[in-house]
Amino acid sequence: MCAKVARVSAEGSSESELKHLLEAGRILREGGTVVFPTETVYGIGANALSPDAARKIYLAKGRPSDNPLIVHISRVDMLYDIAEDIGSDALMLMDAFWPGPLTMIFRKKDIVPLATTGGLDTVAVRMPGHKAALKLIEAAGVPIAAPSANISGRPSITSSRYVLDEFADSVDMIIIGEDSEIGIESTVVDMTEEVPVVLRPGKISQNDIFDVISQGDSEKREFLDKKLYEITGNHCERPARSPGMKYRHYSPKARVIVEEPGRSALDIMKEYLELISEDGNPVYEDGDIMVFCIEENAPLYGDHAYILGEDSSEIARNLFTSLRMMDDMGVKLIISEFFSGDELACAVMNRLVKASSNI
Repeated sequence: MCAKVARVSAEGSSESELKHLLEAGRILREGGTVVFPTETVYGIGANALSPDAARKIYLAKGRPSDNPLIVHISRVDMLYDIAEDIGSDALMLMDAFWPGPLTMIFRKKDIVPLATTGGLDTVAVRMPGHKAALKLIEAAGVPIAAPSANISGRPSITSSRYVLDEFADSVDMIIIGEDSEIGIESTVVDMTEEVPVVLRPGKISQNDIFDVISQGDSEKREFLDKKLYEITGNHCERPARSPGMKYRHYSPKARVIVEEPGRSALDIMKEYLELISEDGNPVYEDGDIMVFCIEENAPLYGDHAYILGEDSSEIARNLFTSLRMMDDMGVKLIISEFFSGDELACAVMNRLVKASSNI
């Protein structure tokens, strides 16, 4: 297989772009696979209502078949075709965050095959905040199952430069777009609990979600926080309803180590630079080690510094492409500072820890 390749802007509004999107929609509708950009990361899509099409995603990614796929829709009415028990909390969250980087998990209807949901009786649904992606789903005329477009376990793709390398020979069409605006995957929130529970952190936080559904009512907010505490203590005993919960993710070829309390990135760097092999030579040579950091800390690491950004939005936007660039550079060890400050920084650290040897 050799994928057809087309370039489409984020708007996807020119005559030629609309033609490409219509063709990609036809491929999806007929059971083929298409890689396409979204505001979070690139996705690899197939008809969510076809078990055979869903299996093509797992095959192209090398993804375990019990890892559920996120279903993408372009209109709220499509949600009612595939999901049940859509309550008032979900409606408020749709109004606040859709289209956008929020995935909600509902009880699925029978029309959604188990091949799409990883064998679960729930379905994860998102309406992307990317105009060309929405037009693609409309052109397909069916919900689109679309996990991140990367070989399973590898860093997600947020820049078109890596799409062709990974999928040129394993999908039917690739839509090349601009670099992803957000850079990490959507927040995933479980709507099947008594209160919504974030299973995968992203740009939209648990606090953002509770702020919306409490509507400024302090007693309701207190109830939500209490219920969240009660629910989350038992999650280890439950099936993994969300992508990113069950398997190691986002890993480059290089080893990744994340700064921990009592063990700074500088200490880790010095430790590994001092390692000597049995023949008396350094284990790591110049260029083998890089440290992900913010600009103000770069002088600490000298030539080993790699600045991810100055705020959480920039760090998130640069994360996955930077992990892949380290492989391009032949880096063998990536050490990362611990980024903090807000919920998006926590989401970045979630990805780095999953990519690292800390787990």
